[in-house]
Amino acid sequence: MAGFNLTAQLQLQAPKNTSKVVGDIRKQLSGITANIKVKADVRTLAQANKHMQSIGKSAATSSKAVGSLNRNLTEAARRFSVITVATGTMLSLARAIKNSVGEAIAFERELVKISQVTGKTVQNLQGLTQEVTKLSTAWGASSKELLNVSRVLAQAGFSAEKTRQALDILA
Repeated sequence: MAGFNLTAQLQLQAPKNTSKVVGDIRKQLSGITANIKVKADVRTLAQANKHMQSIGKSAATSSKAVGSLNRNLTEAARRFSVITVATGTMLSLARAIKNSVGEAIAFERELVKISQVTGKTVQNLQGLTQEVTKLSTAWGASSKELLNVSRVLAQAGFSAEKTRQALDILA
């Protein structure tokens, strides 16, 4: 038997009336009715029903737990913010007190230096202290710097009264 190869080329085209064919099929199937009888295991359906009910209960319990957790977290965040604000305020107050005490000590040291230069006691320099306080409040000048200038003026030979007058001009 002799063997041979056959090569063919086909060109296929979709039918042009497909929508009409689909419509016809739908018309023919539209009048068909069928009774369907489902045979099921009653025990299996009861177990599935129980499982579905337990899943529903679990979901409700989980929802309540998530709501409770949300309330607890909200309350904890509020408490934390209150504590943070109070702590920040206390730390700022403590820092301000520390700085104030440091400045008061520096003020006293400058007064002692001026007392040593002028030969007067710190009590005798109350007028100078009051003048420095008045000028620093009135002009916003640093009382420490004003006392430092007073000491330099006292070292230059100015009397306490002239130093006070010079400070008034310099401030």
